[in-house]
Amino acid sequence: MSDVAHITAPIDNNNFAAGYAGDYIGIVAYNAVAHPVWMDNRNGTWQVYTSTVTAHSSLVKAIEEEDAIAANNTLLSVSPNPVANVLNVKLDASIKTVSIYYASGTIVKQWNSGNMQSLNVAGLKSGIYTISVIDNKGKLYSQQFIKQ
Repeated sequence: MSDVAHITAPIDNNNFAAGYAGDYIGIVAYNAVAHPVWMDNRNGTWQVYTSTVTAHSSLVKAIEEEDAIAANNTLLSVSPNPVANVLNVKLDASIKTVSIYYASGTIVKQWNSGNMQSLNVAGLKSGIYTISVIDNKGKLYSQQFIKQ
């Protein structure tokens, strides 16, 4: 990221990390722009530097196209949403396991056999849940639903 070379040398410090030469500090990125942060001693004093890096538009376009394709290939659907009693599960693959989780991540119910396309959720309290479905190839699909 830097256009200035520096020679890594130990930090002159006898009280903390003697001989330590600094390292990569961090990076923040959003909306195809990254801001890496690092230390170097290019002028004889260790200082913190940053640089703005913008992804090339062709890369951004390719990622957007991949995201659109993935969104159109969503194979799991649950209905009705919100649901009162019976949640219908549709997956374009054979279902191996269905699990329902509270928003906290704690499992509420799990089905490993039987009819896993029509689930009785009448006993669940009102709220937002996540349903996770694993197909016979081990691929995981998840979606949120609302229990009335």
